[in-house]
Amino acid sequence: ASQACDIGVLHFDHSTNSLFRSRLEEKGLQYFPLTKVEPHMILSKNHPVLQAAGTGGPITPEHLCGYGFVRYIGKYEDFNYQITRSGNIIDLSDIQKTVRITSRATLLHLIATSTLYTVGIQNFVKQDLYDIVSIPIEGIEEYVEFGYVLLKEKRTMPIAQEFINNLSNHLPGHDKNSRAEQPTGF
Repeated sequence: ASQACDIGVLHFDHSTNSLFRSRLEEKGLQYFPLTKVEPHMILSKNHPVLQAAGTGGPITPEHLCGYGFVRYIGKYEDFNYQITRSGNIIDLSDIQKTVRITSRATLLHLIATSTLYTVGIQNFVKQDLYDIVSIPIEGIEEYVEFGYVLLKEKRTMPIAQEFINNLSNHLPGHDKNSRAEQPTGF
């Protein structure tokens, strides 16, 4: 580790958990998990699938298979587009109608104004602004884990601990009344 910063915030697919943690250990870093987030289907509030479902049962990826998929291609490929639902593998990379974009704003705009959808995390800040919704994927087996890393032998500065607490309070699945895990030995 170069020791160029006090804290690192990261997320990774559950399938890389053990490999990822062992590499961090090799680099002299200590990992602290914050939360686990299951992927959600993200689509327009006016999407035909939602309109047809009304108050009926859950919406599944199979309901969306005839619609186009928007895939965000950022600086890093940070999402596994192969998900397992109730023991069945759904490869989102194989969807024939796929739009690849490099701007998150474009992704949100396309979802809001079309029948395209994507898979991402639940209830993020700008959903209401774009009139889109996040729907849990029933029976999903994958998750994305969010956490932070610190150098093992370095004392945590108060500003870094304040940052950890603020970050923890904004992540889904985190108990807002508890403090973030305090690194041990610091």
